[in-house]
Amino acid sequence: MRFLATLHRRWYLYIFIVLMLPIALTFYARQRLAIYESTAQLFVNRPAQLSALTSRSYNSYLNPNTNEANSMNELLQTNAFAAQIAAGTRLAGAYDLSSTTGQVAAAQRVRGDTSITASTVGPDAILITVQDKNPAVAQEIATSLINLVIAYDTRTQLLLDKEAETFYVQQLTAAKTLLARDGQRIADYQRAHPEVLATTGVVLDPTYQQLQSQNRQDQDNVAQLQATLTTIQLDEAAAKSGIKTITVQDPPQMPLKPIVPTKKLILYTVGGLAGGIALVLLIVGSLTLINRRVYSVDDVEAVFADLDQGAPTIETLPVISEKDWQTRPGSEQPSDLAHLLAPVLTPRRLNGRLAAGRLPRPSTGSREDTER
Repeated sequence: MRFLATLHRRWYLYIFIVLMLPIALTFYARQRLAIYESTAQLFVNRPAQLSALTSRSYNSYLNPNTNEANSMNELLQTNAFAAQIAAGTRLAGAYDLSSTTGQVAAAQRVRGDTSITASTVGPDAILITVQDKNPAVAQEIATSLINLVIAYDTRTQLLLDKEAETFYVQQLTAAKTLLARDGQRIADYQRAHPEVLATTGVVLDPTYQQLQSQNRQDQDNVAQLQATLTTIQLDEAAAKSGIKTITVQDPPQMPLKPIVPTKKLILYTVGGLAGGIALVLLIVGSLTLINRRVYSVDDVEAVFADLDQGAPTIETLPVISEKDWQTRPGSEQPSDLAHLLAPVLTPRRLNGRLAAGRLPRPSTGSREDTER
């Protein structure tokens, strides 16, 4: 009851606090959480079959853009690569990239700002998103990342093509050797069994048929290896000539307007509302504790209970008529009406002091003395 009375006395101030605190925190959050976003879109032009032949980490069950995005994210997790990205931006002046501590700090910022995802619309597109407090830094990080990724992909692809070329040359040489051996076996068998060369009236020789079947398999293997080797050599020649397997479809642009994450903004607003309510409850609770005003009979009883005394109570008031004054022996009729009303005015003054919040001094007399 006392709490509600204190709350009601200045209710408009408390409503102001509850409303203004979340508004102020929301405005502060918009300034603090505002970030600039620069995006870019890449296309992977490398055939999936060729990537599967030359790359050790290629997953044939995934789309080409997913494999390439996974490789880019793996590179981004290394401090050396992320520091190289920072070196191509104005972050190079904000961090000491010549020291390990500076490289780690710059790499953490680059990783925190950058997101690389494969498009879900098609199998070739890759989306790069960079968010930073500085719009120029966001664009520069995206541009530096794209340049480094394309250069790294070209350099790595040349190395993988050379390794694959060496491997398939060896495989093709071995396959041609087997094919030559098969031809020699067939020729030897034909000289030993000239009847197998007859076209009519000859029973089929199973041994000769097996030699021919093995020869055809080896021929197909040689042809397949030769085609693969040719593809790898063409890819290597294209990389040397400057043809990129990753192309930029939408280059990163300078962001013009900041964006505010909605979820984080809502958290600030809800937190401000909860903080305003908690602050009001704290203020009202403190005022209630330090306020000693009396609002009800329960408050009076509580005060006297603390004093370990009983509050004097006037249950009945004597009513003395004028006739009683006249018939009472030895009594004089009061000349003033105030004397007649004295028993009534006394408790009224007492009640007035109680209503004003001023406690009367406890009486030590008995109930009979009070009535008298």
